[in-house]
Amino acid sequence: MDLEIPEDQPSDDEEGDNQYKDNLQPSSYLQRIRQPWNTALIIKVLGASFTAATLEPRLMRIFDLPSGYYTIKFTTIEDYRKAPELGPWFLGRNYLSVQKWVPNFNPANHKISTIAVWIRLNGLPIEYYDKEILTLIGKK
Repeated sequence: MDLEIPEDQPSDDEEGDNQYKDNLQPSSYLQRIRQPWNTALIIKVLGASFTAATLEPRLMRIFDLPSGYYTIKFTTIEDYRKAPELGPWFLGRNYLSVQKWVPNFNPANHKISTIAVWIRLNGLPIEYYDKEILTLIGKK
């Protein structure tokens, strides 16, 4: 029997499911243990290292993960949905990479491939504030 991972939450480490599947039959166990994490985000502070104790008063309930990653758990779905939209996030001058929690997230093997950024284009005439034009400018 293969483990069932919801399509909207792909596994970060497919071998991780295979490694533990013999001990987690039926797959309803996986659903039960993953459910509390469905409103969690994984963050990494880029360019510096902090402890969960340093971060916690500023953010929410935080759990340390290896390799400089942290998991933030939200108590409401509204806060979970709002948090990524209100960014990009910084801690001092350090950018926070923010992503949704995924099953079997392995910080040791995870690579950050994209990040959201804000840029300021001083002196750009107002007529250039067009999605297509800004996309072209951003690609240069």
